[in-house]
Amino acid sequence: LSGTISPGIGMLTKLTDLVLAVNALSGTIPEQLYTHCTDVEWLILWGNQLSGTISPGIGMLTKLTDLVLAVNALSGTIPEQLYTHCTDVEWLILWGNQLSGTIS
Repeated sequence: LSGTISPGIGMLTKLTDLVLAVNALSGTIPEQLYTHCTDVEWLILWGNQLSGTISPGIGMLTKLTDLVLAVNALSGTIPEQLYTHCTDVEWLILWGNQLSGTIS
């Protein structure tokens, strides 16, 4: 797959698992994924060319257990909302990006 992840992904309100690993996806992760797909447990997007930041909106994915965003071009800091709202996360794999800051 190539291109961007459409904001229309937000229409999949019953989505629980999104696995789009090892493609040629670019652009940012649409905010609609966080705000409308709140049942997501697995968000696996590693091995693409995604850019931008990890939005604080990720905190809306309170059922998230697996977050794998490794090997992309994400930048900025890891939002605090990931730690404070996504308390069921078991797998957090973010290597291979340009993330900065501390994990607190």
